[in-house]
Amino acid sequence: MPTTTLRAPGQAGGARAAALVLALAAVLAGLLLGPTAGQAHAATDVRLLQRDLAGLSYAPLSGVDGVYGSRTTESVRHFQRDNGLDADGDAGPATLSALTAKVQQVQSKAGTPADGDYATATLNAVRTYQSAHGLDADGIAGPLTMGAMNIDRITSSGTGTSADTKLLQRNLAGLGYLAANGVDGIYGPATKDAVLSFQSDNALSVDGIAGPQTDAALSAKVQQVQSKAGTPADGDYGTATLNAVRTYQSAHGLDADGIAGPVTMASMGIARELGGGSPGARAAARPPSPRCPAAPGTRSSRPPAPSSACTSGAPTATRTARARRGARCSPAGPGGRPGSASAPPSAATSTTTDATTARCTAV
Repeated sequence: MPTTTLRAPGQAGGARAAALVLALAAVLAGLLLGPTAGQAHAATDVRLLQRDLAGLSYAPLSGVDGVYGSRTTESVRHFQRDNGLDADGDAGPATLSALTAKVQQVQSKAGTPADGDYATATLNAVRTYQSAHGLDADGIAGPLTMGAMNIDRITSSGTGTSADTKLLQRNLAGLGYLAANGVDGIYGPATKDAVLSFQSDNALSVDGIAGPQTDAALSAKVQQVQSKAGTPADGDYGTATLNAVRTYQSAHGLDADGIAGPVTMASMGIARELGGGSPGARAAARPPSPRCPAAPGTRSSRPPAPSSACTSGAPTATRTARARRGARCSPAGPGGRPGSASAPPSAATSTTTDATTARCTAV
């Protein structure tokens, strides 16, 4: 007798319903959680992204493979840090817009259509530009090429963090290079101009980028101010330093605004400009003013100046008195009148006493 398999009624329909429910759940989860990294990158022209990154020297040309892997992610982070963007490695709309704009700047300077795609035509145009400007003609718009094109490669502090930018701005503002209300954590044009001014004053590469050398020089200058103001030299021109500098300024009769500008730094004996020296050093280097020969019986530590300098520098009344004394000591002329040097002296006048000679010598 044949056997039959008993099936619960509606079992097959129930399995299909369960699968449908799971599919709907996945769709809902995607809507709520957003696209996955793979889906997001699939929506991006990865090769275009990689060409632009490679053209600006953030990635090697060999990295243009269409795969959004760890190397591309790190290249994106590097670009984001240099341009004040959230360094998450994800080429979102803000990052893509900034990258395209930078490529278009390079293309415009190189004289090729600014389509935002660093492809073969752009490589060739940049090579031509580099050859004409004595640069390595590799077609890549690296730091030197962008510098020659006067394009800002870095528009942030290079760290990508607002806290570091604010420290930079506090120090620039404390030394009078930036307005106090410019401490906003954004590396914008005002901050760049302040960095340029500081670099120019301190014999640094004037590129507007607060790199390691600029940061070190700025921190050292702030520490000098802090030491003179009697506050811990931590290199951060914060509230404590502002207050300490105000106290110093008040004690030295300066405008007590807490800013170590040129006048305050000069008072502290700190060279604001490299090689400028302090006011005291400049005064010491100034040559001494000429002095007249010392009177008999006195000593002078300075060499005597020419007689013309003494004569021209003497007041009128003094010169007149000297002339009168000189007239009394000059040989007498005819009739005993003094001052007629052309007449030969008589025997009476030539036999002067030692006292008279002494008086005349001392004049």
